[in-house]
Amino acid sequence: KLGMKHGSLFWIADTIVERRGKILMIKRNFEPNKNKLDLPGGYVEKEETPKQAAIREFEEETGLKVSIVGQLKDVDYFEVQEKTAHTFIGKIVGGKMQNTEEGKPIWINPNLITIEDLSVAQQFIPIFKEYSKYSKIEFPKLF
Repeated sequence: KLGMKHGSLFWIADTIVERRGKILMIKRNFEPNKNKLDLPGGYVEKEETPKQAAIREFEEETGLKVSIVGQLKDVDYFEVQEKTAHTFIGKIVGGKMQNTEEGKPIWINPNLITIEDLSVAQQFIPIFKEYSKYSKIEFPKLF
């Protein structure tokens, strides 16, 4: 499904949650990039802010409620159309982790993530670079 255009770009909102040195990602159920890893997130709807979209999408894709505790720099990239990713740092505050129609949420060690694992490397590599300045975790196979 396509989101709303904001100016000339589609806005994506996603959230990084870290726990015990692992981050929560979604193993996609569908093409494109079936079985590849995504951060929980999706399109920002017309009536919501990126932060509201990040909270909504996180719960839709993982079953977990998240509280936003920070925000990373936006990333512009091309994947089917021109997009801007608004990436937030979150902390889980409730809910129950479950598989959804989007995919299967999994806790993954960043040391194990390769470019081939990612659904959209040109989106996630800049996000993970920025996040590694904020957190102690590293992504040695990516950069």
